[in-house]
Amino acid sequence: LFRRDWKVTAQKAEELALEVERLETECDVKEAQKGELETRINEITCRLDQLRAESSTKITDLTEQLNSSTASAAAFEQDLKKTQSALASARIHVVVFAESEKRAVAEHEMGLMREQLLQNASLLASPHFSRAGSMRSENGRQPFSLSGPDGNSVSFGGSSSDLDEIALILRQQQMINDLRMRAEQYQRENERLRNVVEASSLVDSLEKRTSLRSFESHKLQELESAYSKMKLEFERLVAEKADAGLENMNVKLLFDRLIEDNDRRREESAELRAMLSTRFERQSLLAGGSPRPDSGHWSAGHSDDGSSDLDEELCLERQCRQLKALAENLNRVLMDRNREIEKLEKRLLETTPAFVSSSPAYSTFTTDRSWWSSPPTPAPSECGTRPLADRLSEMCETVLFAAPSVIAMWLAYNKG
Repeated sequence: LFRRDWKVTAQKAEELALEVERLETECDVKEAQKGELETRINEITCRLDQLRAESSTKITDLTEQLNSSTASAAAFEQDLKKTQSALASARIHVVVFAESEKRAVAEHEMGLMREQLLQNASLLASPHFSRAGSMRSENGRQPFSLSGPDGNSVSFGGSSSDLDEIALILRQQQMINDLRMRAEQYQRENERLRNVVEASSLVDSLEKRTSLRSFESHKLQELESAYSKMKLEFERLVAEKADAGLENMNVKLLFDRLIEDNDRRREESAELRAMLSTRFERQSLLAGGSPRPDSGHWSAGHSDDGSSDLDEELCLERQCRQLKALAENLNRVLMDRNREIEKLEKRLLETTPAFVSSSPAYSTFTTDRSWWSSPPTPAPSECGTRPLADRLSEMCETVLFAAPSVIAMWLAYNKG
């Protein structure tokens, strides 16, 4: 019995030793797994810190780009204002110079005509121009004096030739007065045209300035909305990283969206650069020595007609898009109205034969007269003998029969 107990205890001790060894091995395995998990946690934390730093740097870069774009937009607006003011002043100077040249030419011509008239008057007043030099010294003729246009007095006799000379000088003075009045009228017209040109230039500059400001505000709103969307995307990614871990972050969707936005911005920039280059090439053909179009010195005043062609093209494109949308809406409304008209015509065509076949007065109405002719006036005896209800019923039937045809003709006329 003692040996049996000893064997049982020895067997239990062996089992306990095996269990202790198994537990020790399991502890070692757990320790190894714990070390691996700690290393993985350290790696994941390092990667999270790195991604956080990269996202912060990207956000700062985007904010710097936004600030630089706003600063460049403000500088461009200031340059545009300066160029527009310089262009308006240049236009005014050109108009004034042209009008002054025209006025100088007219004054010069008027002065030449005045000198020629004075020479003619002095030639007529000279004794060599008359037929007989002693005609003015006759005793029977009483000479009289006439003041000329320059204040000099000219004496004439009473003969017919002297009277003709007097009439000629008077006509010349009248011509001088007419020319003076025309010159004053031209001067007033020039002043009026100058005022009109100044007012139109001011209106054009104000319209272009307002359109450009609206375009720049629209672009600034687009940039701000894009920045806010990107900020929301980054916040969503940070929240996903904090909630579900790094493996479940949806980075590819954000990356594809950023690539699409970048491609769209690049295309817009390429289009604007192409438009600027075409304008610069056209201007360089007219006058050389201009700066490059992509430099900050190139302004809108270097266009062919002296205005901001780029702004005009952008406004025209925007107006074309608006007009195209309006045309599509009008076409859609027109198609809807055509469909409604066709439905009404079908309904009229469906209802007219049934009404004609069921109308009792259709045979007598069509044999005696057409539908647009007026009904014959009944005799006085018939009017007196027939009851009023029968006459009113016949009139209602006639109106109801003629109404669909009238409506169909009116619809066909409007449709044509």
